[in-house]
Amino acid sequence: MKSRLLNFLLILTLGEVQVFAYHSLFPTEVPQAVCKKQSKKKLNTWKKRERLYKGFETVAIFDVLKCSDEVSMFMSYERAMLEGMDKETAKKSMCEALADNQKELIFYMLADVREGRDLALGKDKSPWRFWLKLNDGTQVLPSNINETMWTPELSEIFGKKHSPFKVLHKITFPVSGSNENFEHARLRSEPLQMVVRSTGCEKSINWPAETRLVKREKAA
Repeated sequence: MKSRLLNFLLILTLGEVQVFAYHSLFPTEVPQAVCKKQSKKKLNTWKKRERLYKGFETVAIFDVLKCSDEVSMFMSYERAMLEGMDKETAKKSMCEALADNQKELIFYMLADVREGRDLALGKDKSPWRFWLKLNDGTQVLPSNINETMWTPELSEIFGKKHSPFKVLHKITFPVSGSNENFEHARLRSEPLQMVVRSTGCEKSINWPAETRLVKREKAA
């Protein structure tokens, strides 16, 4: 029953937001339900774990989730099921999730920080800095880095990595109207890097090209 409802919601949603990457959601030529297990497995592409060292000492472990269109659809569906939304409300929620991805790019970061633990990552005095690096070398700074609350869908995605000794952060990078190069890179679905730096250590987290689920005008 749940799979049939997911299939129905996805068809309604795809019709409304004009999806051009049809087969990114349906694995065969014949439209069929994408079961929860398959969807969750696909999310592994957008989850990364990185350790940062100073010499032989671990100073931080970061589990990072990029909110791709696939991730946003999965989270929206899980939320709809949990809240018992009717099909129209669920469809609206899924459309809004994809629309929000056009305006900003969000990462959820589960941080196990051993250096500067008493300072929130988003504070000026924190030794940790984060930014995106595009293919052309452009650096994009986040507009917000905030500690955030766990939701059932985030707990399901992070799984056993969810720990009371780690802090979940939401990192927001504005797309629309903030950086023309970044906006064009998102339109072209280019791969990108998130750079994590602290005193004496730096790491680049690589993200592959993303097949966008919403049709937009191509960048020049």
